[in-house]
Amino acid sequence: MEDTNNNIQHIGGSIVVSTMESITLPVAATTPDFTTQYIKFVAKTSGRDKLCRLIQYSSKFVWWHLQRTNSQHTIVQKLKALDSSISTSRKMFRLGKSFEVIQSTLKSLHIEDPILRTFVSMAKINNALYLVFDNLVWLDRVGLIKVNRARMSEISAKFWLASILCSISRDIYQLWRVADEEDPEDVSGSDFVIMCLLNNKSLLLDLIRNAADLPLPLAMLKRTDLSPGTLGLLGIVSTYIGILTEWNSDYKVVPT
Repeated sequence: MEDTNNNIQHIGGSIVVSTMESITLPVAATTPDFTTQYIKFVAKTSGRDKLCRLIQYSSKFVWWHLQRTNSQHTIVQKLKALDSSISTSRKMFRLGKSFEVIQSTLKSLHIEDPILRTFVSMAKINNALYLVFDNLVWLDRVGLIKVNRARMSEISAKFWLASILCSISRDIYQLWRVADEEDPEDVSGSDFVIMCLLNNKSLLLDLIRNAADLPLPLAMLKRTDLSPGTLGLLGIVSTYIGILTEWNSDYKVVPT
């Protein structure tokens, strides 16, 4: 019988069997396909939240655009309801998440650079407090407790704003550190800053995401007069970057 895997030879009255094995692996065995990566992404609470956030801000932008053109009134009402419904659902998903953020804050205390440690820790602490008051808003909205919802929303927005400002300060500080280590190569001013950001894409993405998020709590605090469409567009940008960094950790700024 012919054996395609084994090579049988007769040498000096003995039989020598040599085995030939293929070392080529299928591409699918070494590189995760889109479906596998998507399953891993949605298995995380943060991944599902980002997808819901993308739908929420996308619906906000679309209903604003349709309302602006005075068309599709029925669709506008449905999209507004979707926007509100997802907002409430996301608040429920974040219930108790403040404890997770506090735990990650303890890990950030081990960052060696004292300035970076301060910015990262303060961003997390403010984010945890934002989530606490955001949880109170949700509990009042579903009727489980009674609080001053407007007041709780205002306090929540202030902590969210403080968290974003700390994150932006951290990005600027890291940019300063990167610039200090880079060779100017006859480049100065804004061109040098742009070069540093382009050479550090994770830092660039984090700065854009935080800058896009900044007007959102400001709008809740009535410190800016941006339209729902603009807020929706900014939310889409920041959420897309959040999804990108969650999907591929190479784009995530560290330490986080």
